[in-house]
Amino acid sequence: MKIENELKSKFSSEQQKALINIIFTSNWVSNKIYAELKKYNLTNEQYNVLRILRGSSPDSICLKEISCRMINRHSNTTRIVEKLLNKGYLVKESSDEDRRELSIRITESGMKLLSEIDSNSKIGDGIVKLSDEDSRQLNNLLNSVRD
Repeated sequence: MKIENELKSKFSSEQQKALINIIFTSNWVSNKIYAELKKYNLTNEQYNVLRILRGSSPDSICLKEISCRMINRHSNTTRIVEKLLNKGYLVKESSDEDRRELSIRITESGMKLLSEIDSNSKIGDGIVKLSDEDSRQLNNLLNSVRD
């Protein structure tokens, strides 16, 4: 559906329309992901942390590095990590470089949960139904917005 119909609004320029469309679509996608993750008792931010740690596995990484890699960089990463630790999806380890710093690693349980989500949810290809070429073009356009 067109953004002007969705919001029942007129825009002063194509650039303003594009900006509102990006914000609206971002929230729409986020809500779809939230609905999928709710089935697994996860938030979008918790899922983001698990994916970051899966990407660094088998190595562990520090909290600061996780924060830097978050999609929403204003997230309370400390609180998110604590919740995932309590669920058994992460473990804390002493850092080899700095004993004052703790490193965090995903557990086998966390890896299994991500595999289950990958297999059984609509996250990924099921929400954004674009061809590879359209996805590539969209990615290029979005990268241009941030450049």
